[in-house]
Amino acid sequence: MKAAGNWIKTLKLVEKYFDAFLYVTNWETHQLLLRIPRKLIDLALASKYCIGDSWTIYKKGDYLIFDFTSETEDYDLANL
Repeated sequence: MKAAGNWIKTLKLVEKYFDAFLYVTNWETHQLLLRIPRKLIDLALASKYCIGDSWTIYKKGDYLIFDFTSETEDYDLANL
């Protein structure tokens, strides 16, 4: 997993400049951040679908930032 300092910097960059951010590693970490204007999505309704640790919603100013993260530890590459 990325260091906490780098994660905060990434979140701030998405908050200010980007609508989407994709992070993929060769050790099976995948992360997608999407910045959506708050007026387009009802936060209470979206939160009902935010189950488990695989995604989170952040409120940042006039935007909601959706964080979809998948981390697996299946290193069995023989079945590719």
